[in-house]
This record gives sequence, C-alpha cells and structure tokens, in this order.
Amino acid sequence: MDEQKLGDVVQANVQSMLNQPRTTNYSAEPELPDGWKRKPPRGYESLSDDKINMDALEEIKRLYNEKLFPIYLYGPTGRGKSFLAARVHIAAPLWPRFESYGDFIEETIQASKGNGYAPWERLRELKGIFTVDEIGVGVPNDWKNEIMWKLLEVRRDKPLLLTGNLTPGELAKHFDARIASRIIAGSLVELDGVDQRSNWLNDKSEVERRFVKIGKKS
Repeated sequence: MDEQKLGDVVQANVQSMLNQPRTTNYSAEPELPDGWKRKPPRGYESLSDDKINMDALEEIKRLYNEKLFPIYLYGPTGRGKSFLAARVHIAAPLWPRFESYGDFIEETIQASKGNGYAPWERLRELKGIFTVDEIGVGVPNDWKNEIMWKLLEVRRDKPLLLTGNLTPGELAKHFDARIASRIIAGSLVELDGVDQRSNWLNDKSEVERRFVKIGKKS
C-alpha cells in the first residue's frame, strides 16, 4: 500500500471528535481497584526522585488542573523528559496510558492494514492522561503527520502529554504548521539542565570506573 492510500485509510478510520470537559483534579486519589498499584511504563520500573525534576512535575500538575492541553514537555536529549512523563503516568488520576511515538505510529499503521484495532475509539473514551513519548522521532512524512493530527483532534480538550526534543519553533518544520499550532495552543514545559546520561563524565570516580582505553596491540 503506497503512502497516499495508507493516509486515506488512516483518515477514513477516524470519526468525528467527542469533546468532553475534564473535571478531575490531579491531586485526587487514583481510581484503582482495592489492592492494586499502578505499574510504571515498561522500561521505567526504577523511578526515584533523583531522576525526576520535581519542579517540572508540580508545573505539569498545575497545567493538568487548569486543563491546558496538550502539555508539551520538551528539551535536549538526556534531561529526564521520559522519566518525568513516566512519573506523571504513575501519579495521575484515573486510568492513564503511556506509549512511545514510534509504537503509537506503528500500531495505527498496522490497524489501517487490518492488523489489530485502530486506537481512536479507545483514545476518545480514555478518561486518564494519554502520554506519547518522544514525538517526532524518525523521518517525517505525510501519513505520520496525518496520524499526529488525528491524535490531537481526538484528544482535543482532554488530558494529553507529549514529550520530545523538538523546540516549539522546530515543530512546524518537522510536522506542519497546523500540528505545531495545535500543540503550542496548549501549554509548554521546557526541561533544561545537564545531560543526565553523560553527566558521569564530570565525576572523576565514575570516569575511572566507566572509561576504558585500550592501547594498540604490540
């Protein structure tokens, strides 16, 4: 199936939006069955406060309560965006959902080919926050843009958290102007600071432990 036909199929799978205002306060207790504990997203099982920007977490809670959706959390690589989004997932009221951008795109494409169910109806009815991590990863194209646009349409005025490396000014270049406008119309959280992944290079003891230099074989 060529990209044009695939884009037509994706668009055909999307019905008209349902706009239901949110009333749940973020500080409310998560609505989980007795004895249940929400699990962190796969790959983020070890969440500790030292990996989380707590100031940013409080700001996201405020934006959630003020219903300024979508919330776009952005910043350079290694600043802890995904860990922060995973923490939001655990703490958020109601039933949340967390997916990587790549997985969400692939799931939607496969559903358009008849392999599985399109996610739109589930996302339309989802009461909790839906997080899409690392939007914009990979080479952009028209059908990815169409999927991204439909996501923003289906989750209009509903809890939606997006994370990515793209600055607000780069969104239109990677996606298109309408997608950038819809994202920026919500709220923006910039996560700056040091690269947590390579910060060990500034620690002498960690450098001695992690850095190995192999000499030329004689």
